[in-house]
Amino acid sequence: MAPIELDYIKDLFSAKGRVKRLRFFITQIIIGCFFGGVAVIISALSDNIFPHIFLPLSIYPIACNCIKRLHDLEKSGLYALLLLVPVLNGFLMLALLLFSGTKGTNIYGQEP
Repeated sequence: MAPIELDYIKDLFSAKGRVKRLRFFITQIIIGCFFGGVAVIISALSDNIFPHIFLPLSIYPIACNCIKRLHDLEKSGLYALLLLVPVLNGFLMLALLLFSGTKGTNIYGQEP
């Protein structure tokens, strides 16, 4: 069972491949809870700026997850740059959750 868990953690930091809507949603929640929770705990224990530095570290796994979801929709990962634009980032996340992915194999790999 350990290799499956390690693969899931390794997948958090990879933008290759595709991911379906449910796994995308669950992964986003896990990333947000983990990084947000750790930042809250650190800020409660200290008065320094470290929590504010720690929270932006969540951007990389969130971007990787969004890129894989875009790949499932057969779109370029460059669309993930819209996450940096206020208001558009909300529309992008909503689109990633609502639209179903490409059936079968696409240019980004096998259907998950």
